[in-house]
Amino acid sequence: MGKNIFEKTAKFVTDFRSANQRVHNKTFIVDGQIVITGGRNIADEYLYYDHEYNFRDRDVLLIGKSTNSVSQSFGDYWESELSLPVQKLANNEIVDISDPNRFDRLHEYACDPDNFSPDVRQRLAEMPDIFQQLIENGEVHWVDNVTFVSDVLGKNEGTNGLGGGGKTSEAPGQLIKKCPKVN
Repeated sequence: MGKNIFEKTAKFVTDFRSANQRVHNKTFIVDGQIVITGGRNIADEYLYYDHEYNFRDRDVLLIGKSTNSVSQSFGDYWESELSLPVQKLANNEIVDISDPNRFDRLHEYACDPDNFSPDVRQRLAEMPDIFQQLIENGEVHWVDNVTFVSDVLGKNEGTNGLGGGGKTSEAPGQLIKKCPKVN
């Protein structure tokens, strides 16, 4: 279980273009009005539960106009001909598509706090106080002008060199060029 660093390294060395074709977007969109996005994965080491590794991924909470571009990006991915249903990838082993109540039972299970581990229930109960502390400590920054940048599926279809890059590689460079020079 877990990561096989040798397989990952071999994939990047022997087939970089294919390995770099992965989609790593993470967005949680609520009613098209509130978005949480960022680099966080879902594994113990990303949520501070791993005893060996803890990554410092950060999340961004968006409210307002910028949520439109996030929703559009998600829709573009969802509707793309390059997107495949999980059933095609997993040969129906993960999701029984013949079960009409499959998502109802999953939703019911996920919404029942009794199914959460005690430490997760405790953290959820502490969230209002934690958020207030973040605000008081200046760790929450409210800004009026946000630009959401997302790559398009198929960004690495070119055949020249390693290529790829995409908007998420170009945008930070453009932003840095606009910064005043410091002596």
